[in-house]
Amino acid sequence: MKKAEIFMASFWAALSAAIILEVHYIPYTKQPIGWEKGLGPQAGWFPFWLAVIMLICSLIVLIPKVIRAIKDGLAEEKAFISVEGFQAIMRALIPMIVYVVTLPWLGFYLGSTLYLIYYIRAVGKHSWTLSLLTGSIFSVSVFLIFEKALKLTLAKGFIEPILNQFL
Repeated sequence: MKKAEIFMASFWAALSAAIILEVHYIPYTKQPIGWEKGLGPQAGWFPFWLAVIMLICSLIVLIPKVIRAIKDGLAEEKAFISVEGFQAIMRALIPMIVYVVTLPWLGFYLGSTLYLIYYIRAVGKHSWTLSLLTGSIFSVSVFLIFEKALKLTLAKGFIEPILNQFL
């Protein structure tokens, strides 16, 4: 676990430092990071300060882990993740990848409905009734919110002609 925590904290610290450099110090991507009176934050304000906060948080995790690793060594007593934990992650990750890959064809509404039904039924081990009801209510709600109330279109996939009847 120590190696994984050190690796991830180092990764986030490096990414944060890269964002800080890009936003504030590299000439061709430099953005103003100040607060303009009467207008609010300038273009680089949010990315710069979020990166600073992320860097501080990464260092809060990294420094004690490195000190303990120097003191105790990096010998691992147990696996980073158990087989059951890995299987649980894969039960969620693989269908999510399938969802993203098929999004252009299935569209957001049908894809989300199918993913939610799968997730609630297979991962959550709930009833078919709850799975079908939740997946359907979610997609209908999102459809009404985005398409009707906000007048924003989301990817509809091959069911677009059917959904356009309701628009």
